[in-house]
Amino acid sequence: MSGSSYNNSIANKFEALSTEYQICRRKLESKCEALLILSRELDQCRSERDQFKLMAEQLRDRYQMVKRQLTGDMPVHPTHVEIDPKTYTDIQAQSIARLLFDTKESNKALKFQVDDLKQKLQDAEGDIKLLREQIARSRVGTTDEGLNTRHFPAHEREALVKELEFSREEVH
Repeated sequence: MSGSSYNNSIANKFEALSTEYQICRRKLESKCEALLILSRELDQCRSERDQFKLMAEQLRDRYQMVKRQLTGDMPVHPTHVEIDPKTYTDIQAQSIARLLFDTKESNKALKFQVDDLKQKLQDAEGDIKLLREQIARSRVGTTDEGLNTRHFPAHEREALVKELEFSREEVH
């Protein structure tokens, strides 16, 4: 094989590898964008799930209250949910019962809000971690997640650099 055809062969191989690299890089970028979209959709679904849980809990409580009213286990007014009217007849006790009921309802709502905020915090921490990784990659000079220099041992990087330099010398 002559030197010229050998150089052409290496140049063709280099060009093919370069093209394949560009294709893989575009695929990776596309998949990263898709992952971000899916992450946003997942956050939205989690928020909707939490809202549905709250609604289901409220409906369950209302159902139990209506069921008790129908069976005669409790008075018709929801302010007396856990109060036996025979035991507490004065207005102050009824007021305390109403405050207790309202407090329990707001406590349930706050628990759901806390869970939602914890989930949002975890999601935000994950986003921050990803952004820091992207910033670190941009400082290193690579935007490809799979080809970060930290994934190759030092001796392999040296061998790859030498091979690349050798290929460039042969092409020129």
